[in-house]
Amino acid sequence: MGSTRRIPAHAWVIAGSLAVGHRPGAGASRHVCVKRANDLAWWREQGVTSIVTTMQSRTHLTEYARYGFNVRWYPLSATVPERGRLEHTAGTFGTHHRIY
Repeated sequence: MGSTRRIPAHAWVIAGSLAVGHRPGAGASRHVCVKRANDLAWWREQGVTSIVTTMQSRTHLTEYARYGFNVRWYPLSATVPERGRLEHTAGTFGTHHRIY
């Protein structure tokens, strides 16, 4: 019997190395701890070792670290081009990291 785990909405920006998606669980008021735990387990199964958040708040970073992920917080401005900053952020983990 196959896994019934829900696959989080995501896209690989750099195939197998850098993914982008909603924060683990769900958005806003629908954010539930069980969904978050399932999403984090799914990302771990995909080989992801690090999570970068670009949200203005540090929401759930401590919990992600407790699950064993390396975490970084880089709040982005919606009005300023941030591509270079994202590339720099990805580079702060060094090599051999899959980043979400």
